Amino acid sequence: MPPILPALATGLALPLYVVLSVNVSRARGRYKVDAPGTSGDPAFERVFRVHQNTLEQLVVFLPSLWLFSTFVSPVWGGGIGFLWVLARVFYAWSYYRDPASRGPGFAVSGICCLVLLIGSILNVTELTLRPITWQVTPNSFLNLSTSPESSTSTTLNSVIAPLAVCGML
Repeated sequence: MPPILPALATGLALPLYVVLSVNVSRARGRYKVDAPGTSGDPAFERVFRVHQNTLEQLVVFLPSLWLFSTFVSPVWGGGIGFLWVLARVFYAWSYYRDPASRGPGFAVSGICCLVLLIGSILNVTELTLRPITWQVTPNSFLNLSTSPESSTSTTLNSVIAPLAVCGML
């Protein structure tokens, strides 16, 4: 099954970033801040900082979302991804109104990134340390498995599978 929920979370995160980019363009005109300037009216600086902070978060969020969804759970990854998007919307809305109120949105989105990143690292590490066994089964010609149950593979399978991978069978 394709990872629909992480794809939807990504599909919401990227347009959010585009909207924040448009907000910066509009704020440049409204507050008369010519590119490449990044300072001027405090209201412009807030809009600019929301945009930049979201970019900084996206760099960690997107790879972490997809690693988590691939190696841990696409359902949980998608759910955490949706929460991240909501937190970033709340962060932007709060920061635009009053910079002192941005904390909850920042904290929730940061925690989402940490959960995705740490969960990914832990699960990939655990999978890496697990012994790999080869199995040839009737339903799938070659099955590379790292599950503990697969340690019962026969000696024949452990000989045939590597030969099949090398193209010798």
